[in-house]
Amino acid sequence: MVANANQSIRYSQQTLDEALSTPVPDHWLAACAHELRNPIAQIEAAVMVLAADAETGYLTPAERQQYLHDIAAANQSLNVLVEDCIAFAKSQQSDFPARLQQVDLYTLLTQLHHSFLAQMYPGIQLLFEYEATVPHYVLGDPQRISQCVANLLRNAIKFTEKGSIVLRVSTYSPTHLRITVQDTGIGVPSEKIHTIWQVFTKAHDTVADQSMGRHKGLGLGLAIMSRFVKQMQGQVGVESVVGEGSTFYFTLPIGVEDSSSYHELA
Repeated sequence: MVANANQSIRYSQQTLDEALSTPVPDHWLAACAHELRNPIAQIEAAVMVLAADAETGYLTPAERQQYLHDIAAANQSLNVLVEDCIAFAKSQQSDFPARLQQVDLYTLLTQLHHSFLAQMYPGIQLLFEYEATVPHYVLGDPQRISQCVANLLRNAIKFTEKGSIVLRVSTYSPTHLRITVQDTGIGVPSEKIHTIWQVFTKAHDTVADQSMGRHKGLGLGLAIMSRFVKQMQGQVGVESVVGEGSTFYFTLPIGVEDSSSYHELA
């Protein structure tokens, strides 16, 4: 158990090293470091307790399992934070252009939906709807599409205590489709709607808003999404009512091209 926990720390450290090797402005690197301290400290503390238990055996099986669960949860949070740092840094650099190509969107989103089912909290449904009129293949960058949808799903999970989250693909216009993540969460205050796309901006950053204990993050996810969608010739948007939920979406061009070729957009 302790060996697995230490392996989690090494994996996170490798990801952190990659983030730190990517050129970024000092002011937001400092913000990243501040947010990363919590999950690192949680992992280290749990590992120390389990290491001591290997000598004393004072923990019950249920307690050991809870510490392992805490390590896994903190490790997941750490990796998401670091991946956001890397993605944002790359979105700022001209040598990481979008690679527009033919993408099997239906399969990509089906796989994402399945991967997020395991992350759902009790009492929340995660649904997937793909409108029949939308083609399965679209023009886009599969890595960036995955990042955008994953960020929206993580946000929805963070801020939804009960009800449902729906990942939906529908026709937006004759030339574009729309990917939507709709939740029944706490919603975004109207005064924050126009600022949530900015770097390090959080819709909910007070103690009261963190009552569920999972409203953590760098405030980079939506900023990353906005940049990536723009690179793929799409648009982002949000509709929200406090206490009822939010609907975040982005559009993508429907046109496809031969899968053996692609062109790059900075």
